[in-house]
Amino acid sequence: MSQPTYPLSSYTGETFRTTPTFGLYRTDTASLITDLDDQFSLSAFTDSACTQAASSAFSITDTKMSLTTGTASFSGATYSLAAGTSEVGIYFKVRSEKLGISGCSRVFGIGQKFGSGAGYLRGGATGAAGGTTTNTLDYGISVRTDSQNRIIACGQSRTTGNAMAHALWRSHPNATLDTTFGGVGTGYQVYQNGVNTGLALATGLVGGTCFNDGCSAMALDSSDRIYTTGFSKNLNGGIQLGLWRFTADGSPDTAFAAAGGVLGSTTGAATGGATAANQFDLGRAIMLDSSAGQVIVAGQSRKPAGGNEMAIWKFTTSGSLVSSFGSSGAVTFGTPGVAGLGGATMDDRGYAVSADSSGNLFVTGISYNSSTRFEAVVWKVNSAGVLQASYRSAASGTGLTGSSNSAGTFDENFRSAALDSSGRLVATGWSRNTTTTGDELIVVRLKSDLTLDTTFGSGGFYRSGTTGYAGGTGANQRDRGFGLIVDRNGKIVVAGYSRDNSATPLVKAMFVRFTSSGELDTTFGTGGYVVYPTAVAGGTVANYLDEPMGLTQDSFGRYVAVGRTKSNAPAQELAIWRVLETGAIDQ
Repeated sequence: MSQPTYPLSSYTGETFRTTPTFGLYRTDTASLITDLDDQFSLSAFTDSACTQAASSAFSITDTKMSLTTGTASFSGATYSLAAGTSEVGIYFKVRSEKLGISGCSRVFGIGQKFGSGAGYLRGGATGAAGGTTTNTLDYGISVRTDSQNRIIACGQSRTTGNAMAHALWRSHPNATLDTTFGGVGTGYQVYQNGVNTGLALATGLVGGTCFNDGCSAMALDSSDRIYTTGFSKNLNGGIQLGLWRFTADGSPDTAFAAAGGVLGSTTGAATGGATAANQFDLGRAIMLDSSAGQVIVAGQSRKPAGGNEMAIWKFTTSGSLVSSFGSSGAVTFGTPGVAGLGGATMDDRGYAVSADSSGNLFVTGISYNSSTRFEAVVWKVNSAGVLQASYRSAASGTGLTGSSNSAGTFDENFRSAALDSSGRLVATGWSRNTTTTGDELIVVRLKSDLTLDTTFGSGGFYRSGTTGYAGGTGANQRDRGFGLIVDRNGKIVVAGYSRDNSATPLVKAMFVRFTSSGELDTTFGTGGYVVYPTAVAGGTVANYLDEPMGLTQDSFGRYVAVGRTKSNAPAQELAIWRVLETGAIDQ
């Protein structure tokens, strides 16, 4: 029989700000230790191999003690984190007098408060690309955290010449911009392919052409390299798909491409191949398939005579289109669209992409129906690019809030989605209640065949009801989900915004968490949700506008969202919010 070891139980509570108490278990029997004749010692380390002592951050008064009913009460264990921007994970070994030392066990991390007690980061009145006051237009759309819990946001920033630029920002875990990022000492990277020039070589205000580049989605690889997708305007006035890669320090990765980015074809992916000023190919979602060495992008492509088709592109991680996928690396799904409308007015868009273990892709988005109203839709596509199944939220003629899909105000959207550990797709967005004309938050779970999972919520979905999280009712209600994750505990977290019931409704940042069965998780925040009480940029009345768009979870379990905020200038600025797993604002 092998010697039993003594790992520590997972610490419960705030994982980085409270002195822990430990339970010790035998790995051979998975039972709580009750041998009160033994004595135990605790040591702290900062690496997973337990070789680097954490003495500078962690001190232990009780170096040896006995158990009390299986609980190690190291009451003298305290920690401190030096002033600065870094965070540290703590690992422990426990030594038994009788049987030796356990393996390493990660219990908690020591982290930084976010935003000097505010719980958010404000980008500032001068934009990353140089816009000031009323000309400032910076907004984050996608967010990830790297191996050091630094926060990376991507989106767009307006220049002083009114061009829009692809922008990246990186923040330390304490909500200060990381001035080592991007190479110019600012904490952000504004991409230009030359001087005042976009990826597709359109230039700022020259010959009537203004460059227009943007990031819509982002993914990080295991080396913290940053892949982004979006669009770039070319010299013909057309919009081409853009795919960029940046090194971990925020520099355009010339090992990926000479300009740090690659373009889709100058002929659009949609049926008929739009060209010149008629082309509009836009990447809205991105994922990395590390096993195949591929980058998968989903979005939309415009047909020559008008109308958008949902599109999927596959690239190698070296930036080449995968020619075996569809037609020269791209597939689209043509007339009619998923919700039934064809011709020049069809409008199918993909906003999120996920892949299951068989390589099937799930693209979540919107599609115009025959009444030219948006329905929330999903496409399931196999690894060769062939459609396997689809879902539309109002196929029966009635939407998720009971409204007719032909009503003039009908509007249902999916904006974010993720697969859970059982391969079920969870999606969020909103549904217009045409009786109240308010927007209700929706969360829907679909089985792998894209039928509703009726074990979730009420008949397969959750709807927030006719009073919003911030109190809005009737036409004031706008509860919209833009970011969704399935967190490390299998719970579903949504970030978005909610309007209140003021005469001029205030638009407030919100986080909502659900159990795996589709109910509000009442252990989170107040009754399952958090509404930020303060506008990040201080806007009031019509300028009170806080809109989270992207969402992720860092290695300490904190929820991080990115979006925009508005000041009274009025300027639209980058905003980043962070919330603890308990639902407390991280301040």
